[in-house]
Amino acid sequence: MSSKESLKQTSFKCEYSLFLRLEEEAKKANTTKAAIVRKAVKQLLQHSVDEISELSKKTSPYSGSYVVLIKLPESLVAQLDAIAEKISTSRSNLIRTALASYFKLV
Repeated sequence: MSSKESLKQTSFKCEYSLFLRLEEEAKKANTTKAAIVRKAVKQLLQHSVDEISELSKKTSPYSGSYVVLIKLPESLVAQLDAIAEKISTSRSNLIRTALASYFKLV
């Protein structure tokens, strides 16, 4: 991430199990949850829109109650929003999909 790129606060909802996995990974890597999410989102964005759509369909639908607040580069948020619109889903769902893919849960 460029040091000049501005960050945008965003949030996503997830189940407790995914939240714990994210927290554990951040501790293990001695980094922040936001850094893990950025890495997961960047990996997801390497896929085609069709592949992301299929991964999104395989991700468990939201049924949890945890809201995670993080800051992401505006460019990543814009890319997530564009894909979310193309495949008729939410940014929150794409972030959950990115994490599920990153943790090899799908």
